[in-house]
Amino acid sequence: MTTDELITYCVAENKRFVQEVQIAVSPLSSEQLNQAMPNGDWSIARVLQHMILANSMYLEILPPLIASAESGSSDLRHTWFGKALIKIAGPKGNVAAPSQMVPDDKQYGESILDEWVAQQNTAIELMISAKGKNLNQLRFKNPFLRLFTMNVSDTFAIMTTHTDRHFRQILERVIVASLLPG
Repeated sequence: MTTDELITYCVAENKRFVQEVQIAVSPLSSEQLNQAMPNGDWSIARVLQHMILANSMYLEILPPLIASAESGSSDLRHTWFGKALIKIAGPKGNVAAPSQMVPDDKQYGESILDEWVAQQNTAIELMISAKGKNLNQLRFKNPFLRLFTMNVSDTFAIMTTHTDRHFRQILERVIVASLLPG
């Protein structure tokens, strides 16, 4: 797989996540969005806020890196740290969120969905702008675990697999939330 093929995959997946989450969540009331799950898991609104927090740091760091990148897609090369994060952040991962990514336990307005959609669209546009660039050579310190270095290819894959994980959680929680009065 090349970095451009990774981008094509990430863009398609993130567009799908946005579309399906909007369809599933839009009919819910604010009360339903904020309803914690019976097992104590986060509400849909808190999951959306968690994804906003998780991606916000990357979306601050990436634009100048991508703007400075050399042209030329290359074979995809994830860093060791990137591979580990892709695995633990993805659908089969089950690691507690770092404190910077834990959303406040409060009532979120229905605008939380719009905020998440806007951020996802920003991420998608950023991914598209990176096509044709050498993403493997663009390295930076992970904003949450500064000891480790990763590349932009890692980041796009992490953002996508992490969103996939929570996309699945949201769809499961919509079923529970829709059974509540709202």
